[in-house]
Amino acid sequence: MKLEHERKESATGKIMEQMRRLAKIYYDVGGEGMKKDADKFFDSMDTKRDGKISLHEYLGFMASNHDGPLRQPEWFHELDKEKEGKKKGSLSREDVRTLYYRINSGRPFCIGCGKFVGRVYFTCVECFEVSCTLISVCLECYEANRIPHEHDRFLDNFALLEFKRTGSRLPALKAPTKKPQDSHAEYPENTKELRRIANAYLRSTSEDSKEQRKIQNFLSLVNYHGFQNFVKNKEYRKILGKKLELNCRDTNNFLKLLAKDTEKRLDESDVKTFYYIVRSGRPFCGGNCGRFITGTFFTSVECFQADQTKCFYLCAECFSKGKFKNKHRLISDNYALLRTKWVLGQAKPVRKERKESATGKIMEEMRRLAKIYYDVGVEGMRKDADKFFDSMDTKRDGKISLHEYLGFMASNHDGPLRQPEWFHEFDKEKKLDKEKKGEKKGSLSREDVRTLYYMINSGRPFCIGCGKFVGRVYFTCVECFEVSCTLISVCLECYEANRIPHEHNQFLDNFALLEFNRTGSRLPALKAPAKNPQDSHAEYPENTKELRRIANAYLRSTSEDSKEQRKIQNFLSLVNYHGFQNFVKNKEYRKILGKKLELNCRDTNNFLKLLAKDTEKRLDESDVKTFYYIVRSGRPFCGGNCGRFITGTFFTCVECFQEDHTKCFYLCRQCFKEAEFEHEHGLILDNYAMLHAMGVANQVKTVPKKNTPSNGAIVSYSRQILWTA
Repeated sequence: MKLEHERKESATGKIMEQMRRLAKIYYDVGGEGMKKDADKFFDSMDTKRDGKISLHEYLGFMASNHDGPLRQPEWFHELDKEKEGKKKGSLSREDVRTLYYRINSGRPFCIGCGKFVGRVYFTCVECFEVSCTLISVCLECYEANRIPHEHDRFLDNFALLEFKRTGSRLPALKAPTKKPQDSHAEYPENTKELRRIANAYLRSTSEDSKEQRKIQNFLSLVNYHGFQNFVKNKEYRKILGKKLELNCRDTNNFLKLLAKDTEKRLDESDVKTFYYIVRSGRPFCGGNCGRFITGTFFTSVECFQADQTKCFYLCAECFSKGKFKNKHRLISDNYALLRTKWVLGQAKPVRKERKESATGKIMEEMRRLAKIYYDVGVEGMRKDADKFFDSMDTKRDGKISLHEYLGFMASNHDGPLRQPEWFHEFDKEKKLDKEKKGEKKGSLSREDVRTLYYMINSGRPFCIGCGKFVGRVYFTCVECFEVSCTLISVCLECYEANRIPHEHNQFLDNFALLEFNRTGSRLPALKAPAKNPQDSHAEYPENTKELRRIANAYLRSTSEDSKEQRKIQNFLSLVNYHGFQNFVKNKEYRKILGKKLELNCRDTNNFLKLLAKDTEKRLDESDVKTFYYIVRSGRPFCGGNCGRFITGTFFTCVECFQEDHTKCFYLCRQCFKEAEFEHEHGLILDNYAMLHAMGVANQVKTVPKKNTPSNGAIVSYSRQILWTA
């Protein structure tokens, strides 16, 4: 174990040393403008103006200006190491130049292990082509099939760059079923990694008959002509295309690199590695040495963009010492160039606007809920919210800066809310003026912090699939909630795409889970879907599309449950026989789903309009099945003046929820806010806060009874108020 740890440290040290050398090359050879940018980067971090960067300065600067693992303290210590491995306790200008190169070259982190990728990595082809996103996996995680990603087609960074240049793609890899055995011990150290990638491609194309024919023809021609003549006469063009150019000027050295024995004889494995090199466009140096480049290379940006048949490449040594001749002067290394191609081809802005719009709607809903709680709530709750703001406001200026936010959250909260992007999300203006809406103030007001306070105490979760904040509907692992009252949550999108990195596979949505804990009657838990379903709800009202997607998920998941299918069929038959109005009025659903079931629907016309897709309010089979899910999962109707079906957030009486399994009092947001209801109890919570409180308490049915006055709505979402006798 100790030896393995030392090897890992040694490998990381080599990568960091290579980056230091590359950063120095760029700084020395680069233009005056680039040097000024690198120095400006250092100066903006050096707040003390003492010519060195402390850990405090590093963390403060990175938290405000950079997103990702580089904000962690371990990267400061990694940059801080001297050549002998000793630490100075601060970063020099050279160290910060290395960081500057690391950020601007776009070197990725592996999505499998989370570690920094040094040389070779694999990128999802589909994500790169559709949205120009670099989803990267290191060589070790790829071989071990540790790839937490929905797609399964990958190209290594060298092959991907060549594909972007020429448009000729090497067949994309599929994730391996098991980790291959390392059989490259006898080969030179600098080619082992190359051979592992080549083997990965060969394994992945084993069932591709067209590619296999090319490989066999390649083997035959190399054996027939011999390696030297095969390269010299460009025989590879007969198989891989007439425009292909292998700029190999030193065939002896290249042959020595490929062969494992001293007599330079190539076996089948060596020739297949040679095939991968030619097929993927791995480069040879165009400088004085003319050798094959196994690692980082530099290329002329203008040649790369202009000429698809020829491109000028340089090894690190020839580039740093100026041992080359080229009419173009704009040169970039392969990592930085791939990032440039990615940045230039960013995803369509429409997609980004949609995401921002969806997030904005969720945040706006939370601001409104937080305001309702604060305005209608008891005095003790208001004091707690104000105390929360005051404990964050260390400068006592009535507003929260980014520095105050990060410091407070780092000390008092664990999770994604500690990230700077959440400060910026709370910071957005909420004015009705379209020109100012969405603008940032640079600080948080009391109202912004109240929204944060509500968000923390209501237990709104983050998705374990994509890591994003879950706005309305989410699915929770039933087993984890029952055993340990833990909310393992997955958003609707990740559930449908089966991006669920969790050991269990039985889920309930948050509405159905709350109803199950109230009545003990569970809707059949969902299993993860085999594939992402197609959206067929375009013709339905916007506020019911999400509901129909959840209903469809339940119906698909229970397709093999004969008992549940009989219930659904009987439900369909009774609705068709009695008609929707009589079915609801006469409570016919009780014949199928239990005598105690109560559907408090007072406005059947409005509910029917919500279910049907046509103006004549006719229900098809899909509409009735959605209706079945609504009844089966206990989705609520408002007990206030409006009496309508509630599609989103609702409020519920805590005492009714605890004591009466047959009836429960629900309110829509509007009726609750305007106090348009009559009810004998006063302790009311929204559905998210209620589910969170149940999980925290770890006791669903043994809660002591509370004595609360009934003079209107007395509200609290603090678990101390909710669960204390």
